[in-house]
Amino acid sequence: MVQYINSFDRQEVKDILAAVLVLTAAFTIIYYRDIAFPRTGLGYLILFGFALLTVLTAFLMHEMAHRYMARRLGGFGRFRIWVMGALLALVTSILGILFAAPGAVYVSGIYSAETNGKVSLAGPGTNMILAGMFYALYLVLSPFTGYAFLLGFVGALNSWYAVFNLIPIPPLDGYKVLVWDKTIYIIAIAVAVLMNIPGLYFGII
Repeated sequence: MVQYINSFDRQEVKDILAAVLVLTAAFTIIYYRDIAFPRTGLGYLILFGFALLTVLTAFLMHEMAHRYMARRLGGFGRFRIWVMGALLALVTSILGILFAAPGAVYVSGIYSAETNGKVSLAGPGTNMILAGMFYALYLVLSPFTGYAFLLGFVGALNSWYAVFNLIPIPPLDGYKVLVWDKTIYIIAIAVAVLMNIPGLYFGII
């Protein structure tokens, strides 16, 4: 059962790697324009690492949470790249904005509102957990290094991504969670909104 849940075929791995690479390039371009950093070899490396960390948490772990939960609950989830979305991410980042939708986990075999709601909540729920972890890391490390600000920024991005995906409009996750259980939806969106308050400090909202 565990092997089935975690199994990735070769094409899915290629799709994941391609989506991560393209989105990391797009975020690197955005951060290059908007974030002050040392224009040195180390500075560029940190900027790229910051972009990669953003993509691996806010985007990839969100999608993998959907995938895992779908398979854990008896359905099927598989990540597929959206080529047009990947191209749009690059083009829009050059223009100074970012359309970040290079792919998604496509779910099948899930039929009940409850199961569908749980699968949908897994993504933004993961973002909220990650946001809390990065906020905590920022508080611990900020007295020692200015780069800790980047960790807080990643936390704020994760909390913003959670709120965005919990908007109750199809096909976003929030709509499916609301259909499943209104009380759980209210709790989830309230927590996500509260976790966005630090985003004021980090410049996300």
